[in-house]
Formats: sequence, structure tokens, C-alpha cells
Amino acid sequence: MDVLPEIAQRRSVRRFRDQAVEKAKLERILKAGQLAPSAKNRQEWRFIVVQDASAKGDLAGAAFGQPWVGEAGALIAICPTNVDYRMPNGQLSFPLDLAIAAAFMALQATREGLGTCLLTT
Repeated sequence: MDVLPEIAQRRSVRRFRDQAVEKAKLERILKAGQLAPSAKNRQEWRFIVVQDASAKGDLAGAAFGQPWVGEAGALIAICPTNVDYRMPNGQLSFPLDLAIAAAFMALQATREGLGTCLLTT
């Protein structure tokens, strides 16, 4: 298994084609997130796929008005289901857990030939 090509090819894209993302590709991207490691393998997250134009526009507004966010064929919101769990070092686990899941999904999206841009709000 060689993931270096995907790591090298991944870029933060801010210009998207006006086309839907194929269901099979989205399913593989979500599977990559599901398989990501998390603190104590708790995987306390939900992945929400947004494809509705109006909802994408709302999310673009929530993303500090970055219009290109609403232009993507699909958005995936990664939401924690437990914001209180702390790792033994005292740090909250959810920021790291969600970042790892996002990275896994971005690499799979790259493999699928899709552009991505990770952002936080």
C-alpha cells in the first residue's frame, strides 16, 4: 500500500466544478473517516454530507463568508458527539480526533480525483 501519491497530490482547493459528487465516491470518503483512529477508539463523531445548494450557501456564510465553500459538489461536516472527554494528558480529544478523520477523508477524496479544502469554524 502506497499513500504517498495522495499525500503529495492533495491541495487546498478553492475553485470547484459545478457538479455533484458520485454516491460511491462519497461512501468511500465517509468510510475513510469512519476507519480513522481516535482517542481510545471512541470515534465520537458524526459525518453530515451536505449537497443541497441552499444549505451549502448557509454553510458558506457560517464559514466566514467564503463563497467557494458553497460551490463544492458536497460538503462534509464533521461534528463531535462528546466535547468533554479528555486524554490522559488533560487535552480534549475531539479536536485531534476530528482532524485525523478529516485528513483521512481528504486523502481518500484525493484518491477519488476530487479536490478538498479542510476548514474550521
